[in-house]
Amino acid sequence: MTTRLRVSSHLIAAALTTLTGAAAVTDTGPRFIGKTGDLRRFKLTQALKFQDQDLNVSADVNEKVVRVDDAGLVTVQYVTLNIKAKLGAQDLPVKDSPPLTAVYRPDGALSELRGENASPTQYRLETLTSVKLPLFALAADKTWTWDISPNVKLGIQKSSITYKVLGEETVAGVAAWKVSRAIKELEGDRPASSDGTVWIGKLDGMPIKQVDTWVNAPIPGAPFTVSGTFTLELQPSGSTTSAGQGA
Repeated sequence: MTTRLRVSSHLIAAALTTLTGAAAVTDTGPRFIGKTGDLRRFKLTQALKFQDQDLNVSADVNEKVVRVDDAGLVTVQYVTLNIKAKLGAQDLPVKDSPPLTAVYRPDGALSELRGENASPTQYRLETLTSVKLPLFALAADKTWTWDISPNVKLGIQKSSITYKVLGEETVAGVAAWKVSRAIKELEGDRPASSDGTVWIGKLDGMPIKQVDTWVNAPIPGAPFTVSGTFTLELQPSGSTTSAGQGA
């Protein structure tokens, strides 16, 4: 695979970490709990500026909860299939991305990445698509902020994420909260940022759709960054979960 194709596969893997297992709504807010065996199917699309060229990527993403431990950590595996990529007007042959495994805490924050793509840059990219659930029930106009401490070993930059509940919508038959999300790195020569919207399922707290715009997003093994948009969206009848779809 050429460097360009490896880069596009890494970008896809980075985006997958934003998907989550099931979460339960408690008196102190939604919590991420998951159930082993839950399976969800998503569509991924990306429109990026790559070295002054347009790179468009689409793929199918299967998400499966493979383990929930006694401490509430949820292990999720992502498999990316049917990847199609076009650089300018040229179709690019892209191999399927290696499986990526992510471990999430009860509040939905990432604990660990595992797999070929679990690099320091991958951890940094994950920050640009993070969802950390608050310690209160979601409702219209509710806001919260997550201040992320740097971790040089993992590659995480000092960052800040602000969330605001915009309202309620239904996506692929699932009732959800529509939440704006503004992410900014606060250090580095070319700090990355992301602005967009994430839809969080009312019954299980799962992000079922997100639409974001990246600026200066890093890519593994390359000295340059990319900017552009990406979308992850649950497909109709694309879930086999204990939570169901809700109303």
